[in-house]
Amino acid sequence: MAELILKNVDFSYGKNKVLQDINIVLEKGVTALLGPNGAGKTTLINIIMALYKPDRGEVIYDNHNVRKLKESYYDYIGYLPQMPQFYKNFTAAQFLEYMGTLKGIEKKELKNKINELLILVNLRDERNKKIGAFSGGMRQRLGIAQALLNDPHILILDEPTAGLDPNERIRFRNIISQIGSSKIVILATHIVSDVECIASKAIFIKDKHAVLINNLSDLPGKMQTNVWITQVEDESKIEEYIVRYMVSNIRMVEDNKKYELKIISDEKPDDNAVMSLPGLEDAFLYYYGE
Repeated sequence: MAELILKNVDFSYGKNKVLQDINIVLEKGVTALLGPNGAGKTTLINIIMALYKPDRGEVIYDNHNVRKLKESYYDYIGYLPQMPQFYKNFTAAQFLEYMGTLKGIEKKELKNKINELLILVNLRDERNKKIGAFSGGMRQRLGIAQALLNDPHILILDEPTAGLDPNERIRFRNIISQIGSSKIVILATHIVSDVECIASKAIFIKDKHAVLINNLSDLPGKMQTNVWITQVEDESKIEEYIVRYMVSNIRMVEDNKKYELKIISDEKPDDNAVMSLPGLEDAFLYYYGE
């Protein structure tokens, strides 16, 4: 599998610089794209897809500048936008046939591909059902199928699990994990629990720069002394902790008589606080200071 490389990439909207000196190398597997709203996640996706031209630097795939590959580059890319649009009167099979025709896939090959993908996304029994009757999760799974029609080497998913119920999210995550074994999958999301389940790597975007973490399992371990658990009896004191520290979780304990606070801090927040094992969400909050 060829590498996808972003080399010295800068991008601005007018005088507003959004991304600066981005250097990333991506190989097969699921890589999460993380950052708060406005950090530049969508901009980075558009640059990778060659929809935006960088002010400086280049995107390289298989040792070629993607802008020089022109339209042929899109033979390697599958894309599921955050809000995919469908023809509601089409059946699932009709929609995939239509999209496959637009992508220039030969009719015989397309028929086999549609059958294969409907099985993959667990929509084989709904192949002749109109999309207008689909649930949100079913539409997202159909969106994945259309993104895979051309057997892309690079799959880009923008907030694919937003709005899905827990069962659909689990089903969708399992599909993404399976796909990531043979493709470069870029998963832009705000849902950190999804990242923990399916991604082994992540791109953190902050202050115009991007950092690639090649092994997410190592990240929380580096914060071993930064996560604490403490308890308070008086609800009014919770606000004091929120003002002074980064509080990642609050819950009632002991028959609703106390509140347990999970705090991210370089210093021990009080005498009763004990260290806690950090999770990826704690690492996310620590990194972004939110």
